[in-house]
Amino acid sequence: MPWPARYEGFQISLDIRSDDELVIVATCKYERIYKDITIGYLKKGETNFSRFKNLTDDRESSSSAAVAVDANDHIWVAYKGEVFGLGEEILETCLFHLDQDNALVDFSEVSKEQGGWAFLQWVAANDNTGLVMVTWWLRGAFWSRWYNQSTETWSPIRSIGVSSERHPDFSMWNKVVAQGNDFYCLAKSSSHHLYIVKFNGETEAWETPILVYDKPTVYFDLFPAHGNLLIAFCTREEPTQVYFTLLAGTPEIPKIRVKSAVNVHVEPQLERSFFKGFWINHITWENNPFNVEQNVTIDYFNLYRKLKTETTYGSTPYQANIPASQLYFDDTDGIQATPLYDYAVTCVATFNGEQIESEIEY
Repeated sequence: MPWPARYEGFQISLDIRSDDELVIVATCKYERIYKDITIGYLKKGETNFSRFKNLTDDRESSSSAAVAVDANDHIWVAYKGEVFGLGEEILETCLFHLDQDNALVDFSEVSKEQGGWAFLQWVAANDNTGLVMVTWWLRGAFWSRWYNQSTETWSPIRSIGVSSERHPDFSMWNKVVAQGNDFYCLAKSSSHHLYIVKFNGETEAWETPILVYDKPTVYFDLFPAHGNLLIAFCTREEPTQVYFTLLAGTPEIPKIRVKSAVNVHVEPQLERSFFKGFWINHITWENNPFNVEQNVTIDYFNLYRKLKTETTYGSTPYQANIPASQLYFDDTDGIQATPLYDYAVTCVATFNGEQIESEIEY
């Protein structure tokens, strides 16, 4: 499908899920008139993106899409939306929220109270705090608003602290990323000087902008990793020369995930002796394919049991330290012909000398 020209289509955004599935969003023209936000997916092992979907389909004009994946593999897509204009350009910062199955959860008009003419949106999700940060440019300044997933509330709109006039080439770009409990935003001033600004996760406030380079810049990008921030950019005098600088960001211990066992199956069996019979639950399971693909070595399994009338499992395993080579357990305590219990099996693995147990999956 054709891509829009000029500033409308240059912004393409990618993020990755816990199972290594890539998610991409971009602006496309389906009818060579209207711009719409398109999302696509690339599972691990696939060679091409597929399962494309037009998220907006508003028959008007939406662009500048950015995507973020949170700790639950939910998708957040920020973009410049014009669906509310009924044929007129409104240009609000909008946000789609999709669940782990790519179904729509919610839709928000993030910058509605500011009116129109918001451009160049970006979004980031912080796995530690559960905050989702949205940034954009509007009327000479960069703005932000964050959503708290725990309380399901939005913050007030807050200035990031960097100002930029509207340039003819629409180069009022910014990018926001999450690191530790904080966010970092990279943005250009009216003179095209590049600044980085920290959002303090404890105070929930933007700190003083820091000048990255003393010469005007054009293109740039920002990458967080292991407590550092890698910034790539080029200057207006040397647009083909890429510069890199490394800043100390928020220290963060890399997270290595281990997932719980799958295909947990319970088979009631009647055991007989010479004098009587008794019931057992023969429980079997399989190691999670994610652990196999990521070369995660399982130390042992923990088995949890609950009554079918209970909604959650307890914090203490019913049977702990089941050898990693054993994919079954026979439960003989209180078993009847009528099923009374549900079971869950977690995986325990060691990373950097610390044992980590997977979360119980319901």
